[in-house]
Amino acid sequence: MTITLPDALTSVSAQMPDPWATGQVDLYERELSQHFGTAEAIAVASGTGVSANRATTATTPPREILLCGGGIDSFVAWHYLGKPQALYFDLGDRNRDQEYRALDTLARRHGIRLPVSRELDLGSWELQDGVIPLRHLHLAVLACHRADTVWCIAVKGNLGADRSSAAFERLSKLISEVAGRDIRIDSPFRDMTKTEVVHWYVDQSLPVDDLLQVQQLRSPGQHVTGATAFLATICVGIGDNDTADMVAERAFPSSRDARSWVEQELPVAEFPIWVAKRPRGTAGAFLFGAVQRGHYVPTAEGQIAWQVGESSTDDTEAYLVDGQVRWRGAPNAVV
Repeated sequence: MTITLPDALTSVSAQMPDPWATGQVDLYERELSQHFGTAEAIAVASGTGVSANRATTATTPPREILLCGGGIDSFVAWHYLGKPQALYFDLGDRNRDQEYRALDTLARRHGIRLPVSRELDLGSWELQDGVIPLRHLHLAVLACHRADTVWCIAVKGNLGADRSSAAFERLSKLISEVAGRDIRIDSPFRDMTKTEVVHWYVDQSLPVDDLLQVQQLRSPGQHVTGATAFLATICVGIGDNDTADMVAERAFPSSRDARSWVEQELPVAEFPIWVAKRPRGTAGAFLFGAVQRGHYVPTAEGQIAWQVGESSTDDTEAYLVDGQVRWRGAPNAVV
């Protein structure tokens, strides 16, 4: 599939050598000049450009670099770290169209200089739930050519063998030994939950509308019959009635995005009014999140509706334990 890059984003050719690895920055820029023309465009494309607040020289790589995605966490991290040089890897995955739209909007609105690299295609390794195994490992190895500190995006409680604090520490040690210099691979949010990340952003009086727009741009635009979708819900349970009411729901193209939404919404969800008006009030009532895998089917009315799958190992539920979101397999999940 051919992707047309938005005007605010530039692209690094997969065939171009890494200027810092080869030491031939001048040659690299001359080769790029036929495509980009101006010195500013060349600097941006080679990953040495000027971010909103910082400048780097033409022969010195930035001290740190932020690996951006198209989600809320990446945008908040850019502010949290003081607007460092950023980089987006187009991995050829199914969500890149939504990520391009979100990144282009934010780049234009906030003046983010964001080079796009196509040197790594991992689309063929993407699993059905949207996860690319060892994604951070692949990205960190390439990014360390460009900077000594590589910021990945992972929050406290994220699943995945390459997304934990321990994994980042081991990866930093391994790459440092191989590269022959100190390399740090880390996440600025390793000790923060998704809710804490959003709260930090809001506390800085930064525009909340941007976060909402990112969520909208990353949502699938049109439903296609037969397409797989993951329904995320926030529900009310009372006693033995596991699902007495539904507070909110939203469908996503991957379980990763669906779980991220639940982790963001569950801690701030509130009981419906009718629960508080019960004779016992909220006693015995609880809120929980759920993710179910299904697909879109045509209805008799000519519409397209989401339908839960007959059997799925992807079903999971989330509960609040001491203010933290904890996941477990749903009772009706097929193992």
